[in-house]
Amino acid sequence: ITSPDERMVFLSKHYWDLFPFADTTFISQPEITEQSFVDYIQLLYDIDYSDAENSIDIMLNKAKVNVDMYNYIVSLFEKYFYHPNSPFRNDELYIPVLSNVMSSDLIRDADKEIYAFQQSMLLKNRVNTVSTDFVYTLANGDRKNMHELKSDYIILLFSNPNCSSCATVTQEINNSTTLKSIFSLNSSNKNMLTVLSVYPDNNIEEWRRALPNMPQKNWINSYDDKAQV
Repeated sequence: ITSPDERMVFLSKHYWDLFPFADTTFISQPEITEQSFVDYIQLLYDIDYSDAENSIDIMLNKAKVNVDMYNYIVSLFEKYFYHPNSPFRNDELYIPVLSNVMSSDLIRDADKEIYAFQQSMLLKNRVNTVSTDFVYTLANGDRKNMHELKSDYIILLFSNPNCSSCATVTQEINNSTTLKSIFSLNSSNKNMLTVLSVYPDNNIEEWRRALPNMPQKNWINSYDDKAQV
């Protein structure tokens, strides 16, 4: 194999060929197993999604030789691909993991319910699919559906007044010369671009106090009073 891309695909598919999945002592040796796992998932970012999906399936099927090892490997995928604070967080790469899990009889029913919920959530709002509609509430109490917005493009921002990253993103959007030029195309009956800011937590009074500091023009500032987003 001379092509660098083909070499990466080959390596991803054969990375675990010599790993002794039947030996459960490796579960308690993260310096070997987990480090190897981290090195492996970094390979997946360098190949096409279909090849990564195939590689993940190959690895998980190898792990099925032992129920404890299979569950351990699945937990590593959950830790690195699904945990919100993981630097490797990747919903798309976690989806084939969940597909394998849902077709396996090595997962306890209680755990499978958790994975089924994760799968149902991750299959929503994927790239090139219609986003899931939801209701947002304005400061005056009016409730609106996101799908009712008359706008060609929507920037959906989940924001909390105590979140420094949210404040930074808000400022960057508001000060963007590119976005300002697009906002200038907005008309009285239809917008080219709208920013929908949603407060997802439950301290509504805190949100109301911070509301005057939020951009107003071309922005819709709202909160989620049904805890649905």
